[in-house]
Amino acid sequence: LMGEILASADDDLEISEDDLKPVARKAVGSIQERKVFVGGLPFRADPDAVEDFFEKFGDIDSFNMPTDKDTGNGKGIAFIVYTQQESVSRAVLFDGQKYNGQKIRVKLADPDAIGKGSTPVDHQQNALND
Repeated sequence: LMGEILASADDDLEISEDDLKPVARKAVGSIQERKVFVGGLPFRADPDAVEDFFEKFGDIDSFNMPTDKDTGNGKGIAFIVYTQQESVSRAVLFDGQKYNGQKIRVKLADPDAIGKGSTPVDHQQNALND
């Protein structure tokens, strides 16, 4: 199909297949402006399921769901860095709603909060250079 489009294009118009490929979204804004804290999650919540759920608000740059170093269970919190600030605005609207039957908190993250004293389940998707 791509070849047919290019073949039928006007000779004066130079379009390559690379021009038609989707462009990866780059992170916009500082990490702190794009970082969300989620609290009140079930302790046995699956990190992949939580990440998938919050991805409906926008593309995720990084996801961290700290676990207890002794038990390996989640601490009921997560930190999400979105690629776009608009995603943060959409995510925080979910504050006070229920996730798997539990009311959760979703707010802009505290700049100093990184899940200290825990072993994070980190699903880093892009290098964070901030």
